[in-house]
Amino acid sequence: MTGTRPVAALAPLEYRYGLDAAMSLLAPDDASAFQPLVLCNVPALADEVRQRLPHATAPGPLLAAPGRVARSTEAARGAGAVRAALWIEPLAATWEADLKTLAGSVQPGGRLVVIASQPLALLLGARSRRGNPRSWGQGAGLPAGARIGGISVLLRRLASAGFRLEARYGLHSAPAIAANLLDRGLERWGRPDLGDRLHFWARLHYCVPGLMAGMSTVALVVANKVVR
Repeated sequence: MTGTRPVAALAPLEYRYGLDAAMSLLAPDDASAFQPLVLCNVPALADEVRQRLPHATAPGPLLAAPGRVARSTEAARGAGAVRAALWIEPLAATWEADLKTLAGSVQPGGRLVVIASQPLALLLGARSRRGNPRSWGQGAGLPAGARIGGISVLLRRLASAGFRLEARYGLHSAPAIAANLLDRGLERWGRPDLGDRLHFWARLHYCVPGLMAGMSTVALVVANKVVR
């Protein structure tokens, strides 16, 4: 259940927001039938997934539909066709194999949501662990989206794999980061009134759509499998 993990163990806020949005984007009208395929390459984020999909209780960094765990892409292919899939943090070393798995698993007309780090994530001191492959990607290298142009390449390959882009959002945008930094400075300079206004403005611009999404720490991509 969401909210049951200690605060110190929580994943960065933008990932939690992304996962919350993904649950809404992927959920069918009949919530009891919510059985998305989940490919997650980061154990810390897998724990967050289990909070939101409590039936996925087995350990492992790469999950299949709740109740089943796939420890490799070969195992994931046996999960069967699904109408919804969630791909969390594609990694540079494995994203092409993961995409093949997803393309073969999602039914035509089904939806795929991707949550991925972007280059800005690696520039923030509090997020520097993402630059350490062992602590974030378990030895599989940097997140694919953290490379310059990585998300653009991923979007092109999604199209080649039969997915049509529905929407792209950026979480924790550069304008929001700048506004929060200025907010803190204004408070130190004795102008908390102006700082409060900037803080409110930053919250309104925390999530940005379209082309501006590239200037944020985390990308949220929504795509549909093309019906041929």
